[in-house]
Amino acid sequence: PKPETLGSVIQDIQPDIIINAAVYTAVDRESRNPNSAPN
Repeated sequence: PKPETLGSVIQDIQPDIIINAAVYTAVDRESRNPNSAPN
């Protein structure tokens, strides 16, 4: 769905949970500096 319709879709289906499956691509950088990894 388009970003402006995502909120209405979520309101319509009312999920119990939402999983953000976005890919984090700086894994090699974080292995060298683990304190900078997002939580």
